[in-house]
Amino acid sequence: MRKHHYLGFIFCALLLTLSACAPQLTPEQIFANKIGILVDQVVAQQNAGVDSLAPVAVVSAAALQGEQVNRLEEYTTERLTMKLRQSREIYPLSRQNWFELREKQPLSFAGQAMEKRSYLNDLTVYRVATARDEVLKQIKVEVTASDAQGKTVPGLVVESEFDLNAELPAALQYQAKAKSNPIPEGVEERPYQSLDRLAYSLSRELVEAYHANVVGDPNAVNGDEVSVVLQSQAVNGSLNKKFLNRLENALQQAIVGNKGFSCAVSQQDFKPTFNQVDFYRKNRAEFAMDETLFQPGTVVLLAEAAPDKDGDKVGVSLRALWRVTPLETNKGELIATNLAGSYLSGFTAKGYLTTIQHASDGSVKVNKSTPKYTPEKQHGFE
Repeated sequence: MRKHHYLGFIFCALLLTLSACAPQLTPEQIFANKIGILVDQVVAQQNAGVDSLAPVAVVSAAALQGEQVNRLEEYTTERLTMKLRQSREIYPLSRQNWFELREKQPLSFAGQAMEKRSYLNDLTVYRVATARDEVLKQIKVEVTASDAQGKTVPGLVVESEFDLNAELPAALQYQAKAKSNPIPEGVEERPYQSLDRLAYSLSRELVEAYHANVVGDPNAVNGDEVSVVLQSQAVNGSLNKKFLNRLENALQQAIVGNKGFSCAVSQQDFKPTFNQVDFYRKNRAEFAMDETLFQPGTVVLLAEAAPDKDGDKVGVSLRALWRVTPLETNKGELIATNLAGSYLSGFTAKGYLTTIQHASDGSVKVNKSTPKYTPEKQHGFE
């Protein structure tokens, strides 16, 4: 028995010696390892519950809710994105997707080619959220997932807890602001600073939608040059004509910058009706204009601008209709669907522009009075 006690003592002493010699991890290394384990658990659960070829997107829950994003949430999002990129395509959410995701609506992929659209219908969106628990003295990091229809992916929930100690990395990052703004540019919380950037972005969406819907259609008449008839209006007359002229000019320049596109800007505003069929019926004259302006393939682009209630940003919406083949039968009846030989586009895009950068020359006028311009809201982002 004494021999066994002696051997046990030697074994324990050896373990203590080895543990003493083992390198001690720093708090930063322990934190990084724990985030790594969290990310690995997400990927492991994903393989069981998500299509192995499905594209993915990773978003900050705080950003979706319009709240300040902390560095802990940003860091976890970055690590998860890097890990998923090893085996999946990372899909950058569009402004329209962002609107839909916040409202818990199914994601639409208008403007994408049909084969790409069906591929994106299998998209999985991961949300990274952080929370402080005062009772348990913990900081929690949680990752959940939803599909393109907005439905939660069952079983895919991973959570990790960190000590609330203010000197540890998790608590420090929880208190720190994110280094970058994860909200897509042009969304209400992050409006464009430049009218040219807004016009370029919206026009690119138009061009992509046009090619996705027209090119490849055996019945389409798609010439080498696509003419764009641009019409604009301010909602309730709340913006002056000078701003609308600047908007039209910016859109015109952005559109003609795309190969194969030209732009004819109308000098007279009209009130567009955004319903496709009603628009055609109420504005037949626009489609019956000089044939050189509206031949098959031509786009009628409708731009609508309206300020928000605070007057510090303007929302710009674009709607487009384009003609592929004759819009009427021989009897003068409307052909409203591409199945009948014509296509009336459902293209729509919306972006926001800060008015602060455009007030010095008086080009922005809200509610027929000069608004007070205050420093731009930062929404908690650096």
